[in-house]
Amino acid sequence: MAEMLSVLEVEVNGDYNDFDGTPLYLHNLAEKRLLSCDFERMVRECLYLTYMGNELADRPDEIYRMMENFGCHDTSLEHILQTGNEELPQFDEFLARWIRYLGEQKFGDAGRLLCEAQTMLQDEDAQIENARKYVANHPSLYKQLLEMKLDFDEAAGGGETLNSGEVARVGETLDFSENEKMLAIGMEALDKIPRSYVIRSEIALLAAGFACKLQNKTALEICWLEAFRSDSTVTNYLRIRLRVENWTKYKDAVEAIYEQTYKKTEEKRKHGNIAHDLGKQRENHLYKNEYCFLLFLEEQFDKVFQIGMNEEDSLGWSSTFMKQGLAPFLLLLYNGEDLPAGLGAMLSMVSFACGFKADEYLKGTNVEDETNDKDMLWKLFCQWKRDVQVSDKQREAWLNKIEKWIAFRVEGIMNGNHRNYYGECASYIAAFGEVQESTGVLWGKARFMEKYKNEYSRRRAFHQELRKYGMGK
Repeated sequence: MAEMLSVLEVEVNGDYNDFDGTPLYLHNLAEKRLLSCDFERMVRECLYLTYMGNELADRPDEIYRMMENFGCHDTSLEHILQTGNEELPQFDEFLARWIRYLGEQKFGDAGRLLCEAQTMLQDEDAQIENARKYVANHPSLYKQLLEMKLDFDEAAGGGETLNSGEVARVGETLDFSENEKMLAIGMEALDKIPRSYVIRSEIALLAAGFACKLQNKTALEICWLEAFRSDSTVTNYLRIRLRVENWTKYKDAVEAIYEQTYKKTEEKRKHGNIAHDLGKQRENHLYKNEYCFLLFLEEQFDKVFQIGMNEEDSLGWSSTFMKQGLAPFLLLLYNGEDLPAGLGAMLSMVSFACGFKADEYLKGTNVEDETNDKDMLWKLFCQWKRDVQVSDKQREAWLNKIEKWIAFRVEGIMNGNHRNYYGECASYIAAFGEVQESTGVLWGKARFMEKYKNEYSRRRAFHQELRKYGMGK
């Protein structure tokens, strides 16, 4: 009966059948609230009956198939354990077979169920061995191991949080050899897991947590580098750029990583080979806009202008680097620490475009900092900016370019009556004026805003947006 329910098809007539033509299953009816019973409870009871009604050797396949047929992607082995009034017979033997079965599955819910099964093992050595055995299909087992141990150490009070840039010391409650063991397991995982898998980056940052506890700066910096190699984000770049003791030691390796990743991504994109299959491991891709941000942080400014800021149309900027690219250049040219309204909007634009999160940046550092995302990004940007040399000639040339681009953008928006973008235009105008004032141009912001107010004197909605950024009446 349970098996019949799991594959039961319901034929539908009418508009739905004309539109789709496929039959509905019980989970489809449950989603549409067309069942009078408790669907989740029914599924759990069916799974329990499947366990009890099959031989030990057949249980893993029968249970897994039934879970897939019912389409309940949050159902777990724990639910089966809680359904019966007694302990499941032969459970330890089943658990070993269940893990082996799931380890051989590549897709579906196998990874989630396997991680759950690992937590039911009381043998850490068995958990480690399973992670090694099934790494090809389920690298998440390594991540789970490191997370469980790191969480345990933190809950026990191990590790001392220090100021930004310092490495956490080993607390008295920590077992030094255990941390060494987990660091070694993390480094082992980095060797075994393909470099293109994003999960490898997550594992690298977990391993970095153990390196922090051991004060192993060499391993720590290697983990930061590998985190960037497998997930080439601005956040991962800033961590290794600003926290290592000797940036020049890693500069060439970092450049090779983002150049190769961008090249591979572009090749895949041109041939339509970038697939987002939920059943597969997520891979590291570096698209044009993110690549331009990295070039900017690498101080390859001419290349940024060449590749990312060459639009010939004043509209259609939203998906390009043109709109995003103006913001970091204005922030770089600003002489000051406290951001006025226009440049604050530029920082928000950069933060959103880069997907920057303070808590993500702090992963693998054992540093606690309650600073919000924007303030943290500005703090890091200022730290990066202190080592950047911009000549007077470059500054003048860039300001001339930016002024022309702003005029070009505003004209396109106004001619097309795109009121939704008035606020964006006002933020650019305000930010440019704020940069001018920071370099000594008296009343630079007020004059620049007044210029646009007069040029578009009949655009009241535009004037309202300008006032939000400080223009007087």
